[in-house]
Amino acid sequence: MPKRKRDDILSFKEVGVQLNLDDLVLEFRLMRESCAREPTPEAFRRIGLGSGTHLVKFTAPRTTLSESVIRFYEPFNKNAPEYLCSVNAPDIPFAKIVFRPLCIVEYETNSLVGHILSPNSISERVFAAFSEVFGSNSLEQLQTSLHEKIEITNLPDCGEFPIVFIPRPGGGDLQVTPVSPAQSFNGMKRVSRLCFERAQSDGARYPYFPKQKVSDKMQNISGAVGGARRRFLARMPQKMSQVEAALYRYVNGGRFPELQDREILEWILRYSDMLELDSRYSNQSIRKALNGLADRLIKKALDFIEETTEEAIILAKKFQFSINKDAKTPSPVEILIRQRWKTKQDYTRAKEALSSSHFSHRIDIVVKSSKYFYADQKAVN
Repeated sequence: MPKRKRDDILSFKEVGVQLNLDDLVLEFRLMRESCAREPTPEAFRRIGLGSGTHLVKFTAPRTTLSESVIRFYEPFNKNAPEYLCSVNAPDIPFAKIVFRPLCIVEYETNSLVGHILSPNSISERVFAAFSEVFGSNSLEQLQTSLHEKIEITNLPDCGEFPIVFIPRPGGGDLQVTPVSPAQSFNGMKRVSRLCFERAQSDGARYPYFPKQKVSDKMQNISGAVGGARRRFLARMPQKMSQVEAALYRYVNGGRFPELQDREILEWILRYSDMLELDSRYSNQSIRKALNGLADRLIKKALDFIEETTEEAIILAKKFQFSINKDAKTPSPVEILIRQRWKTKQDYTRAKEALSSSHFSHRIDIVVKSSKYFYADQKAVN
């Protein structure tokens, strides 16, 4: 077996070595021999105290070591929180011992820290192997420090923290200071790595993860953070208009959009007045005007139904949505009555007029003499 390099033994990443449970003692011995100096129990305690779910140094690198990490726990999450460490450079090789993922055959890959935070059926074997090489006191110091409660009472006065004030329910403001979770950093690395691997295989471009060399000494933040950072390029989507938003909701299962035309209200109320006038003074001129206004309203509604249906199909294909194939196109009456009426009286007048036998008759005439379809036809085939 070829001699392994130091970076293939001490690492924050998987090193590609498959281990059996009986190999753990030998692997931990190789880790100890790869260190320039002997790790002490106090060193493992410093590593434990310098590990947490959030690293303050992501925001302010000049944060003091004693107040550089925060530990948040999700009460209903069964999985152990993901930790990163933020320690001085001399302790980084020792941190690689306890944070290196151990690939044990037939078991889930996990580090010593992971086994401490979320023990499983083989954790005791891992603890025993570590104790045999580094001593039981080192294991105890690491376990105790990883479970200690850590509080930050002061932030460095360097103007690097974004400060947000939000109102309290009972009055006053609450100061909120965002800090960076370790899980987000590692998650971004995993996602971006997959994109770059895909780009190399299929020749595609993924411009959302530009590489940026930030510092040659990223280990000042964490030994697990080295080399170039990858930043995610994101832009806010363009704000939808009221009409666009209504169409988007419709193709996602919402109701058919409303006809946005303020003149429609005046036309319908005028039709109601003419309908009443026709019932009292029926003559050819009034009837002709009444028919013309009814046809105008019906064609306006049918045009809107047809245009909206076509736009919905295009939008659904663009976003790969599946429109409900059993959805029915609304009738002209349903389109016209669904307006923002100023008063209840206006709504009542409009409903009576659009429900009249005259309007129903004009719908039949317009539909039969044109290209339109509605009501009993499916909106999308």
